[in-house]
Amino acid sequence: MTELIQIELPDGDIVWARVAAEGPSDVGIGDRVLPLKGLTETVRSVVSNVRKGLDGVPPDELTAEFAVELALAEGGVVAALVGLQANASVKITATWSANPPQS
Repeated sequence: MTELIQIELPDGDIVWARVAAEGPSDVGIGDRVLPLKGLTETVRSVVSNVRKGLDGVPPDELTAEFAVELALAEGGVVAALVGLQANASVKITATWSANPPQS
């Protein structure tokens, strides 16, 4: 089941989000703003590890695609990587130009 609630992003902005909810529903949850925990750390960790994997061969362009699930937890909303069948997936596209820059 999902619920539409207001969450506070790490920078203080408040947005509406549909979050996964397990178990009984809190009827008053839509009346308050919940803090979002772990979003910045999750994004930073994925991007940092992708970049570390390309040390020594930096691409001209790099794209990382991944899904983040928002789930209700005690005291707020938690962000986690999402994938099929409990496996998180990250799609990486790295591009190198055919002509290296001239010195």
